Amino acid sequence: MADAASSSGSEAGFTSISRKKIEIHIARYGAFDASFLVNERLLTSDRYEEKFHPFRLEYLMEYFKLSRRFSFFSLGLFLDHICYNMIDEPQDSDAYQLRWYGIGLQVFSHGMGPGGKRTYQGDNNYAFQWLLIPQFLFSAGIPLHTEQFMYDCKVKGVLRLDICYFLGMVPYLEAEFEALFDDRARIDRTLEMGVYAVLSTVTFSVFAGYQYHHDALLYRGHSDDEFIFGVRAEAWIGYTDSSVLLPRDVHTAFPSIRFRGGYGKRIGSDYLGYLTHIGADLDAVRIDNLAVVFSAGTSHYSKAQGNALFPRYITLSWGGGIDYFLSERFFTGINYERVVRCDGNAYRGHDESYHLLGMSFASRGMRRGEIDYADAGRSDGFAPQFEYRFFAGWFLRSEHMPYDIKYAATLRWDAFHYGIAVVYIAADGEYFLGDDNNYSWGIEGGIRMRFNVALELYCRFERMIDFERYGGSAERSAMIGFRVQR
Repeated sequence: MADAASSSGSEAGFTSISRKKIEIHIARYGAFDASFLVNERLLTSDRYEEKFHPFRLEYLMEYFKLSRRFSFFSLGLFLDHICYNMIDEPQDSDAYQLRWYGIGLQVFSHGMGPGGKRTYQGDNNYAFQWLLIPQFLFSAGIPLHTEQFMYDCKVKGVLRLDICYFLGMVPYLEAEFEALFDDRARIDRTLEMGVYAVLSTVTFSVFAGYQYHHDALLYRGHSDDEFIFGVRAEAWIGYTDSSVLLPRDVHTAFPSIRFRGGYGKRIGSDYLGYLTHIGADLDAVRIDNLAVVFSAGTSHYSKAQGNALFPRYITLSWGGGIDYFLSERFFTGINYERVVRCDGNAYRGHDESYHLLGMSFASRGMRRGEIDYADAGRSDGFAPQFEYRFFAGWFLRSEHMPYDIKYAATLRWDAFHYGIAVVYIAADGEYFLGDDNNYSWGIEGGIRMRFNVALELYCRFERMIDFERYGGSAERSAMIGFRVQR
């Protein structure tokens, strides 16, 4: 799920809120489900002469949830984590950051997960039909450990009512509260109304709402409220429940959502520690062999020293383009990307940013979320499959970076296939031209396993550049980690 909303009336200065949410079902046994959830939320504010300058990056995660399905709802036990990361703060921001590790119970209807709006039972044979279908979620948890924000427990509730079906659209109302308790109850609440429509594998929503949240800027600080207006896209990806009718081939269905996320640890680096990244592409329209694509991504690097949770650099990207499919296996594209690299706890007084326009030629397995598109039809053993991508781009405009042109290439060799596993080797490189010329490269090996999502376990050695600034220091170091994508 991904959404973006502008806000107005915020006394704290918030100007927009955007989210990316991914829930992965790890395993299912009988009536039991195991899952993992990442909910990333970015707030912007009016500062540094920018109306939408990144202010805080929030992660709300369920590390693990074990739930039992009943006829109309599920009951689950979960371990969760909440962390707030301030962006571009000129002073030590630790005192502003919430760190929560907790355990709790949750009861929820089957239509409350990401993409769950498509569970409505409207009949397409009728132009109008009353639905009045309620969906709900209720959870309560206690902390195992907290930092700075010393809450004792939290309670959350969500109620959504799908009102009716009208010409393919469903208007809805949704109310949500989240209460955190210390010496008193601190209750956030949201009221949202909107309309959604299901197109292929994606549910699109247009919504407006009101939000009230306590401790808006710091613990025991001022409360804040605002009105929001936004759009949302969400989907079940790789879902196999036969009670929900989805197209069989989600790779070629349009519109569709593709995602990739991961976590890694740098080894031998003097600059960086842990990497968290999450990105999504929306294939919005396909006309014959042309596909219109929109994308967004976030990368969060911690510094090598100190607590790995606190970010050193936060890189945000937005973009779009047009892909032209030369065949089922190959495509070319024109892409635009807007990238901003922000600071976490150590603001340097400026950010780096650029606008990049480029062209690419690639095989299908290089598209985000389609890394395993050819795995199902392969026989076991040494059955080599090569995937590659070539890119050339021009920096239309940049701030605090010395480059004008970027060339990049990636080659992956899927060398050995057995069952659901593929052993692969990959190499990539980038070359930059401008006031300063520079280059980076990487060599990677790992195992990819194909479930409803593709899981990669990898080890990588690379030359990285531009640490403290673009055109700055470079080093060679290794990384181990995992990625998931679909």
